[in-house]
Amino acid sequence: MNDIDVTVDIIIPKELPVEIIDLSTILTNLLDNALQALQQLKDNKKLNIKMTYKKECC
Repeated sequence: MNDIDVTVDIIIPKELPVEIIDLSTILTNLLDNALQALQQLKDNKKLNIKMTYKKECC
């Protein structure tokens, strides 16, 4: 992946209070922006994604 070190840690419930299409659009935009920024770096290209949803906090 263009020499980018990617780490993903996602813990979310099966059902969310958000439409899946909206969540998909937001995440796709975030990833696209992050990858564009990382491609401009010469070294130390790391992308860490951690997504946690805790129902009790919201």
